[in-house]
Amino acid sequence: MKKILWGLLALILIVVAILAFKTLSFTSKQLAVEKVAQVQPNAGYESRLAEAVRHKTISMGSGITDSVAYRGFVRFMAESFPLADSLLEKTAIGEFSLVYKWPGKNKDLKPVLLMAHSDVVPVEEATLPAWEMDPFGGEIKDGYIWGRGTMDDKGNGLAIMEALTLHLQNGFSPERTLYFSFGHDEEVGGAYGARKVAEYFKNQDIEFEYVLDEGGVLLDPGFFPGLDKPVALIGIAEKGYASIKFTAKLDEAGHSSMPPNETAIGLLSETLETLKENPFPAELTAASAAMFDFLGPEMSFPNKTIFANRWLLNSVIIGILEAAPTSNAMVRTTIAPTIISGGVKDNVLPTQASLTANFRILPGSTEQDVLERLRKIIPDERIHIDLASRGFEGNPSPISPIDSPGFENIQKTIGQVYPDRIVAPMMLIAGTDTKHFAELSKNVYRINPIAMKKADIPRIHGINERVGVEEYKTAIAFFHQLIGNSNGL
Repeated sequence: MKKILWGLLALILIVVAILAFKTLSFTSKQLAVEKVAQVQPNAGYESRLAEAVRHKTISMGSGITDSVAYRGFVRFMAESFPLADSLLEKTAIGEFSLVYKWPGKNKDLKPVLLMAHSDVVPVEEATLPAWEMDPFGGEIKDGYIWGRGTMDDKGNGLAIMEALTLHLQNGFSPERTLYFSFGHDEEVGGAYGARKVAEYFKNQDIEFEYVLDEGGVLLDPGFFPGLDKPVALIGIAEKGYASIKFTAKLDEAGHSSMPPNETAIGLLSETLETLKENPFPAELTAASAAMFDFLGPEMSFPNKTIFANRWLLNSVIIGILEAAPTSNAMVRTTIAPTIISGGVKDNVLPTQASLTANFRILPGSTEQDVLERLRKIIPDERIHIDLASRGFEGNPSPISPIDSPGFENIQKTIGQVYPDRIVAPMMLIAGTDTKHFAELSKNVYRINPIAMKKADIPRIHGINERVGVEEYKTAIAFFHQLIGNSNGL
């Protein structure tokens, strides 16, 4: 008995020693860079973003809603940034997507692509009374620029244009060729914008050193437990997207006064319950693990110890992440029922009823994997399971490396412009136009460098969308520095 106790004690001591060693060797992955003096944007930078908001470049359903508004925005870009319009090579793709080329001196260097999109989501009419400002008024008040698109994604697009204009004014001549692309239908999948832009590049056999689009976020302290510093998250991957339709089909229906034991709507109800009771398994993907490899060393005890010892505590970490909807989406393919329909009259039993659910797919899985699993857990042949209409749908992106010159350039730039922020890679749970560019570079990254507070996140696609004037000004400085740093890759 004593030998068993001594053995257990020895085992415990060994585990404790390994935990301590792993924690002590869990060192920072932050770059040592010095803060640079923040460049001052041209006068009227905030007014130009406000004016951009006034162009109602709304996309919804199968495409754009007002071609006149889009043409107005294209004219606005040319008039607001005349140096870029006259000195760079400009190509309009699909009429409304714009590509600017700034030729570099060294043709042996791979080019860099910075991206944004000009379209915005609509504003739900029922929410208008809750808006503090006209969502398309482009007003500047209380230190904010208000309106649809300021956060997603005209703020990024105009910050890029403001930054490259400063370089043009100062006679900057890039070593490598720089491209700037602004799609016009990202909010509905990018089929006629980013996809066509990617085909344009592919036809020229262009391979990018790295691609940077919207996605990652800058967040205040306290977003991650045990971390009392602000963070900057760089997207290195994004989940896949599939809307799947479940259709219950019966041979007979009948009068509601004589309901059978099983109905089409009843079968759908059982399908919903099956989906709820059978979530996809949780796992920490390489992209999410990389995030904690960067954040963990900066955390306080005991969080640092937990993330330093995933070999032992991986299930504990996953359990913690599963507890909240935002972090749960980081560890599993999620299921969100979004549309249900069936029946034509209150006293007629329908022969068919349908349910559409949206699936956000973890890297490492595919649409086909999702369909196969669903058909296993719902074997009833009366439930037909198929992909819904195509649009956003697609498999997860590849995971871009964190040891590439492109990632290091973005991380370095964040350190120079936002010196107090902890930088980390992340997996984006939403989708971007980058899905169309996977064949053009293995180094595809995502960040929105306009800092926001945790409470501001619901404003994206939501009510009272806005960006801080000073935060927007700093985002211009970020892109200005990034463009300059791209010379030294």
